[in-house]
This record gives sequence, structure tokens and C-alpha cells, in this order.
Amino acid sequence: MSLAAKLPYDHAFAGGFSGIGSQPLPADADALDYLSRVKAADGAGVEVGVAAAVDAFFKDAKESGVFSALKACCILAGARTLAGALVPVVGDAPTNVADGFVSGDYSRTAGLTGDGTSYLDSGRANNADPQNDKHVAVYATSICSIGKGGYIGGYVTSPSTTTQVIRAGSAIAQA
Repeated sequence: MSLAAKLPYDHAFAGGFSGIGSQPLPADADALDYLSRVKAADGAGVEVGVAAAVDAFFKDAKESGVFSALKACCILAGARTLAGALVPVVGDAPTNVADGFVSGDYSRTAGLTGDGTSYLDSGRANNADPQNDKHVAVYATSICSIGKGGYIGGYVTSPSTTTQVIRAGSAIAQA
């Protein structure tokens, strides 16, 4: 890995050094805005490789038509701190309910690790999206060992009680 790859994406020499080689830098305006907000939350810009991955996410999501459909979205890996990880790509920032997640629960490469009671509230109202028009996903790096704890899900109490959870051992969680 070159020295340039270890520099923050907005460093003067992040793109490489004259005559030695270069590397792509983020160019998407929305990705650059997001990266600047993450930098403000983290206190330092992410490395070129992380910034390039974020840029690719933005470009691919836009080219596929998915970006405009996003209503609440965070990238929970790559930022230097939990505060940076909770910066929204779109929508409002999620609420770290009762400050359940603390800095020790966050890893730049693995994301968040919960304790069975910590959770993020996306702020999406129960009826904000039409029926059958939702997508949730999780990349689990370890098996949830807390009771019937879930990796990700939702709980609605009105007009009737509905729970949607991806749990350890379910076909979805193992896919």
C-alpha cells in the first residue's frame, strides 16, 4: 500500500505524487458532501480507499436508480468514530436510543456490535412507506447469542402490533 493510500482523501497528495503514480479520488458531489460531513463528525477525513468506496457506492446507487429511493440511510463502516458512522447519507441521522451504542461498540471494519438492548431509531414513521415497499439488510460478522435477539428489524404498534426481525438462525440471517 502506498503512502498516498494512507492519507485522508482530501490531503494535497492523496491522489498520488507526480511521476510516481496516481489513484482515483472521489468525484461525485453528493459523496464529497457526505465525506465532508463525516470528516466534521470524526475530526479527520477518511483514507483514500474508504473515500473511493463511498464514491463508488454513490455512483452505483445513482446509476441503478436506487439512490433516489433511499429515505433513511447510513454507512455503518469506514468512518473513524461512531459519530461519523451515524452521519446520514440521506434523511435524518438515526437516534442512538438512550446512547445505547458507545464508542467501544463501533469498529471501522465490522460496524456496530450491540448488547441486545442497544438500537438505532431510523426515525421513519410507522406508515412512512407503502406496504411491501421496504428493504432492510444486515451483514452479521458474529452470531447473536443474546436470547432471541435480532440483528435488525422493526416494531409497529398501530394500527396493529407487527414485528419484523432478522434473527440469528433464520434463513435470511444466514444468507
